[in-house]
Amino acid sequence: MATSNPLIGTTWTQVAATDDEFTLGLQANDGTGNLLAIAVTDEDEEPEIDGQVIGPPGNAINRALTGPGYVWVKSLGAKRAPIWLHTWTIS
Repeated sequence: MATSNPLIGTTWTQVAATDDEFTLGLQANDGTGNLLAIAVTDEDEEPEIDGQVIGPPGNAINRALTGPGYVWVKSLGAKRAPIWLHTWTIS
């Protein structure tokens, strides 16, 4: 399993491939009141939709909630939002 704390900008960023399991959310010390958008695609291409909104720290999303596909996130508001991200592959 890999754990990271990437900064997510206002354009779509892929955070998990279709075969990867993941859990992600906003960092508790974000302090910006920021929100994230998340979307899943069948192909390795940026989403053409607005995406589902993830709220303040304490709210998280994982593969069980999104289903299969490439997972993308972007910041809604702040130029860059710090997230926590756990990814792993089940073989």
